Parts: sequence; structure tokens; C-alpha cells
Amino acid sequence: AAGGIVTTKTLHGHDMADRQFTFQVEALDGTGTTAEENAKRIGIKDGTTGTYRNDKAAKDGETLTMKTDDGNDIEFTAEDIGKTFVYQFSEMGADGQFGTGESKGGYTYDAEIYTVELSVTDDGDGTLTLHTKVTDEKGSVISEETSNETDQKQTVLAFNNSYAGSGVLDGSANLAGTKKMDGPWEATDKDLSGFRFTITGGDEATNAAITAGTVVLPQSVTATSDADGNFNFGDITFNKKGTYKFTVSEVVPAEGDKIPGVAYDADPVTITVHVTDNNDGTLTAELAEDSPELTFTNTYATTKDATFTP
Repeated sequence: AAGGIVTTKTLHGHDMADRQFTFQVEALDGTGTTAEENAKRIGIKDGTTGTYRNDKAAKDGETLTMKTDDGNDIEFTAEDIGKTFVYQFSEMGADGQFGTGESKGGYTYDAEIYTVELSVTDDGDGTLTLHTKVTDEKGSVISEETSNETDQKQTVLAFNNSYAGSGVLDGSANLAGTKKMDGPWEATDKDLSGFRFTITGGDEATNAAITAGTVVLPQSVTATSDADGNFNFGDITFNKKGTYKFTVSEVVPAEGDKIPGVAYDADPVTITVHVTDNNDGTLTAELAEDSPELTFTNTYATTKDATFTP
């Protein structure tokens, strides 16, 4: 009988580097077999454990298929009838131990420990059938399948990891703006407080990211100017690298709420933010150098001519 054991690795949220993840196969005692014998059968030449890594890079979400140390199928003969061959497969976790999972540097590791039990039966026609049973750490059966010379199957053990990074654009430093007023505004004895502004996604991709939660806008998307005309929004949180655009606009009051004589600035300002991944679970968000200032200029004009009577 012929069969094989392969492991697959999928990383979500980040591209996978060559040889980034490490796996262990450990031979255990079986029925009529020792751990040492089982280790040699799977290609481990020294001791009862062997390690191997993903042998190539992969894109975000792409699944890599890997074989064990020697990359060979496991061959069985009639002498193996009545015996079981037992192995455990696991991935190195965040703490450097196998099968512990946990997270480090933005990566979450798979804590699954697979126990694989192999046995063969005689088909009575000169061929053997390989029986493969896979259980989890609690002993629950994950899969059972058979394989023979005409229908050779591989047992696939899947390990899935994820990566998540996060970063913040400081609103007080990068999302601060100014309200200005042209015309004889100072003669009115009024200050520049109370003008309102909003921030929204500036393009389709950014709006999609906001909907998906990849980009989180400030808790309040509205800012109000102080007496000197200064305003700023809160922080924007990013959970994925990329280039994002945001549009800041002045809120033009309803007709009955407008300040008499004030023409409001109807031109929105769009800024660009570049977010890079530091590959350690953190992202750096920076305002693009060519992003314009958040300056909004209104115009004030008196509505009546003054009349002097001597």
C-alpha cells in the first residue's frame, strides 16, 4: 500500500516569507511498533522528532503544500499488517514551543496538534489498503480515509495562521485645520467659533475599507472651530497597509441658519495617507507630503449701505 502525509500552510493578512514557519513531526509508539521504528519509516534518521519549514514564499491567503522531511511517500508491505504507525504533527508557536499557538509580532500561530495513525489490511488479492485516521489533541476524529495501489490518497494536515497590524494617524497633528474669514469680519465683534467640518472617505477604495473595518474613522466625524478658527479631528485607526484618501468639508448650514453676510466655503479638501507595515504587528500612518492644508475661507460682506445724517 502507498500513502502520504502532507501539511498545508495558509497565512491570512500578510504575504508568507520563505521558511518563515517551522513544523514538527514526532513519531510515537504504535501497536507492534516503537517510536524509533516509526521515525525511520517517515524519514527521520536521528531520534524520534524532525522539523521542517515552508519551502517557499506565498502570497496573502495562498496555500502552500509541504511534505515531511524526506518528501517521500510512506511505503507499506504485508509485514506491516496488524501494526499501527503513529505520528504527531504541530507548528512552532509564538513561544518557540510546538503546538502552543498564541500570538507574537502580529502573527497568530496555529495550536492544532494532529495525531495520525496508519495501519494496513490485506485485500486478499495481493494488494494492501492503507487506513489513515487523524485525531485532534482531545482525541476527536478529524478524518478517516483509505488508500490503495489504484486509489492513492494523501492525508492533508492544514495549519492556518493570521497576521494583523494596526496603526494610528494622530488627528491633532495631521487632521488639524483653520477657518479664515475675508472681509470686515472683525468689525462685527464676532470670533471664528462654531463653524463645523466633517471628514469622510475620499475615494471608493477608502470607503470600502471603512465599511469593512480596515479603516476606523474618528469617534466623531464632525469637528467645530474654536474662537481662533482652529479645529481638528480625532485619530484614524488603520488595520491594513495601503494608500487611503479622506475628504474634509465645511458644513454649510441650512438657509435659515446661515450667518447673515457670510458666504461659506463649498470646496472640499482631499488628503492622502500612506500606511506601511512594519512587519511586527504595527503600522505607520503618514500624511502624504503633497496633501493640501485644511484651510477653509469664508467671505463676509455687509448687506446694507450705511447712511450718515448730519
